[in-house]
Amino acid sequence: TQFKSYVLQQLQSVINEATVQAEARTRHRINAVGNEVMLLAYNAGQLQAARNQSLNDKAEDVRRKHARWVSLNDDRQEKVATLNSTLSRFKDMKLRLGNLTLQHVLVNRNQSHNEKMK
Repeated sequence: TQFKSYVLQQLQSVINEATVQAEARTRHRINAVGNEVMLLAYNAGQLQAARNQSLNDKAEDVRRKHARWVSLNDDRQEKVATLNSTLSRFKDMKLRLGNLTLQHVLVNRNQSHNEKMK
């Protein structure tokens, strides 16, 4: 019975040690999996931040291009207005020049006619 008691005690000791080791391995695995989950979450966050930054960069690029287009369009409209104004002035000058030429022709005709009548 003493031997039996000794064997049971040793067996209990082995079971306790195995249980302690199994619990330690399980805790280690849980920690490792927890660390992997945290790392995956961190990486997912970093990836999302990179995507957001990329979208922000693209949006900023579109805003810059739009602002440039607006500026170029304003410049174009200003140039068109200037050209229209210049064209209008040239048309006025052409009309006045035509009138002056016509007056000159008429004056020359009158003078010529007057000279013939003398």
